[in-house]
Order: sequence, then structure tokens, then C-alpha cells
Amino acid sequence: MKNWKDTSVNWVCSALNIPKVHYHIMVLKAIKSKVWGWFFPTKFPDQIANIYREIAWEFGATTGRPRDVGWFDAVETRAILLRQVVDAIFLTKVDMLNQIPQVKIGEKYIAWDESFSRIIPSVRDYKDLVVKYSRKFDIQWDITWLTDREQLPKSYEEYLNYLKKTLKFNGELLVWTWPKPQDSFVF
Repeated sequence: MKNWKDTSVNWVCSALNIPKVHYHIMVLKAIKSKVWGWFFPTKFPDQIANIYREIAWEFGATTGRPRDVGWFDAVETRAILLRQVVDAIFLTKVDMLNQIPQVKIGEKYIAWDESFSRIIPSVRDYKDLVVKYSRKFDIQWDITWLTDREQLPKSYEEYLNYLKKTLKFNGELLVWTWPKPQDSFVF
């Protein structure tokens, strides 16, 4: 078990001698959260972080410590998509985007006069990293109880279509809404 830390679908199936998994779903949050101390270039300023953290309950389950929160990181997600077989992305916490003024997506890293849009730069570049963001999306409507994609406001449609295009993802984008995941939307 040389690569025992690898939790990718490909490695797990190989290690368990499972010949084929027919449908792979990657679960992501519309707003990222990470445990303190990890590389996080799209991290919110404290003012926005405190507001969102309270609304989305982004605190450690065991310690209660506040998690770092920030904009969706398309570079990190594209890097994962390159290494995985993914048929669908299940996007959670989309219904909480209306709590943040002017939502945006981290599209590209720029460090040492180099641009990184599909790979994560080496550790040496982290301190000089600048994130290039997408245009801002003005999402103001509460979609918590929507049960049909046709009811989705135009700003959400624009955001989700732009996200899918930015990720260069051809599979399904499933959008989870509270409180009934069975009423999720497919893009």
C-alpha cells in the first residue's frame, strides 16, 4: 500500500478491487470552508467571513472553532477534476449565497509573473499569490424553498452557468436546496 493517503476514486476502487464505479459525484460547497492553517487564497475578509460563518454554521463539529471561509476556488476544483473521473458535481449551500453582497469566483492564480488556471502552484509561490476573480454576481433572492428550476432567479442561473463554464465541466451540476435535496436542480 504505497499510496495509502490517496483517497481518489481511482485509487480506492483499485485498492478494494472494485472493477468499475458507474457514476461519480463530487460534492462541493458554493462557498469554500477549510480548517485553520491550510492554504486558502480565496479567503474572505473578516467582515464577510463573520457574517457568512454565522449564517452557514461554519464551525468545527468537535471543537466549535470557526472555520475559514471564502469564495469558490475554481483553480483548486479544476486541478481535482483533472485527476478524477467525475460525472456530476453536487453543489451545496447555494441557497446561502444571497447573504453575501456580490458573489464572485476565484478563477486564476497569478504568482511570480506566471498564471495558474489548471494547476496549484508550488508552496514557494503561496506568499506572493494573487487571485484573479470572475465578474461579480448580484444574488439577492432567497431560494430556500424552491422546488423547480424554472423558479430560479436569473442571477442564480447566470452564476451556475458561469461556474460550470469556468470549471470546463461537461457533466451535470446538481444544486442542493434546503430542506429537500430531492428537489435539487440539474444544470
